[in-house]
Amino acid sequence: MKASATQQEQVLRLAELDQQISATESKIEDIRDGKLIAELRQVLIHSSERLLQARTELDNIETELRRSENDIELVEKRISQDNDRLKSSSSHKDAEGIQHELVSLKSRLSNLEDVELEILERKENASTELQALSATRSEAAATVQSAEQESASELIKLQSGLALLVAEHAKLLAGLDEDLAALYVRKASRGIAAAKLIGRDCNACRIALTSAAYEEVIATPRDEIATCTNCQAVLIR
Repeated sequence: MKASATQQEQVLRLAELDQQISATESKIEDIRDGKLIAELRQVLIHSSERLLQARTELDNIETELRRSENDIELVEKRISQDNDRLKSSSSHKDAEGIQHELVSLKSRLSNLEDVELEILERKENASTELQALSATRSEAAATVQSAEQESASELIKLQSGLALLVAEHAKLLAGLDEDLAALYVRKASRGIAAAKLIGRDCNACRIALTSAAYEEVIATPRDEIATCTNCQAVLIR
């Protein structure tokens, strides 16, 4: 098939555009698929769940601390009352009973204070963990928001670029001779339609031509179409 040098260069450009269009469409599909953002959202969900658990744990510890403080307050009040009773008691027997109760109450108070210290320590640790998890969750949320914005921006850019590539492709294809255009479309439906011949290598399939095939291609007049014997792509010399 006859084809001028200009037409052959147009065929080569069409093949380049096909690859660029395919790559751009693949990128658009990847963005629309949203796998990366979905993974980031899962990280955000996980960090939110951990944060909620940490808040619940801290709330429970604070409730436990309030109960402990109430218990201590009640025992301290009882100790104060017993001390007042002891001071005003005129009965030796009653005084002994009050003193015995005071010993028990002070022992109880000491135990409660130990428990309170342990609760306070757990509260401090839980508060520290909550702060760390809150920071992690905020970071995860910011990462998701940033990724969503970048994806939206990249999608607009890719769609705009794709429209330009498709328009150029249509214009070039319409400018080819009818038979050459039909040949190109047929070859493009099976793979890369055209490529440069670099040395003895076809730049479409990246396979070297045999000596006989290479000699046949070289012997083909410049204004005629030569094809790769391996992949059938149009070879532009």
